[in-house]
Amino acid sequence: MHSWSAFSPEANYAALASGSGPASTLAYAETLSAQAAQVQAVVAASAASGAATYGTTWRGVGASASAVAQAALDTQHELLAAALLEKASHVAAAAGAHQSAVASMVTAQEAVANRRDEATAQQINPLVWGALTPQIVALNLEYYGQMWPRNAAAGAAYGAALRAAAAAIMVPFPPAVAGGSPAAAARGWPKPGRSARPGQPCRPVSKARTRSSPRQPSVPGWGVRRRRRWPARSQRRRPRIPPRRRPRPPGLTR
Repeated sequence: MHSWSAFSPEANYAALASGSGPASTLAYAETLSAQAAQVQAVVAASAASGAATYGTTWRGVGASASAVAQAALDTQHELLAAALLEKASHVAAAAGAHQSAVASMVTAQEAVANRRDEATAQQINPLVWGALTPQIVALNLEYYGQMWPRNAAAGAAYGAALRAAAAAIMVPFPPAVAGGSPAAAARGWPKPGRSARPGQPCRPVSKARTRSSPRQPSVPGWGVRRRRRWPARSQRRRPRIPPRRRPRPPGLTR
């Protein structure tokens, strides 16, 4: 949180006036409003399509169930459009608070000019035997008594408005309807690793018996890896080493 009262009037003014301004914030508000208009157009087209379909060309239990699901989706879209419009209004309010705060502040040029005049009067005052003392007091009173609290109050008001708008914007959107069947949303999708036939509850695949995995015989020690027994040292066969032949002297023939 920015401590507005701890900074000078020119610093507080520069903190608000030196940025890009509310243009990007207003553009975001217009984007939200345009998206709300698109959602409202979708709701209107869906209602017109439902009125021309249900009860005229399509009747029966399936038509009734589809009409209920469509009504739920249209209601969801209407709530979404209302939430978008509300967020757009809060975003626009934040942009307006910025403009109001900048307009109500003392400009940095005025504050700097006050300090410059006060410093000049302080330098000349000893030479004129204190004749500029009333002017120095008036300049300090204007700076510390009017400019400082005015800019600090404007900045604090803008900060409060910005926090309120941010809290309203961060409110989550209404929950979406899962497909067209509320019962499907309550039941949920099957978990990974499970399978089920139509009309039967899900069961783990690992517990289901398949033909590819025959039952193991109930023999003691079945499937246990046995340790290999090596023959005794006296029974081991030694590798045969061919005899070495002496090289013949040169010139010796049979």
